Amino acid sequence: SRRIDVPSSLTLRAYEELGETSELRAGSLQQLRSELATLVEQRVAGWEDLQRALEQCDLWLVRFLRTRKYDSARALHALRGNLSLSRYLEGLPARTGGAKPGAVAAVRFW
Repeated sequence: SRRIDVPSSLTLRAYEELGETSELRAGSLQQLRSELATLVEQRVAGWEDLQRALEQCDLWLVRFLRTRKYDSARALHALRGNLSLSRYLEGLPARTGGAKPGAVAAVRFW
């Protein structure tokens, strides 16, 4: 995995708000990566996207852990939802006859 340096102000805020320590972060990352690797090995639906997620830097994965307060099962669920949405949005122009999301000025739901 690639390493990205995080500003100390963000590290302090993560500690204060989430109780994040380097041990918690490392352990949770290891757990999340292990769960991702298991899903890739099992070739579950969308495993190719999960493989790409495994190749991402730690900071990309940590953002899913932080938003779910270091619950790796919930972080994995959020990550899979993000990947599904990304995959859907990639195919959107084909589903709309070439229209891109930015071409719609306003959408009214009621």
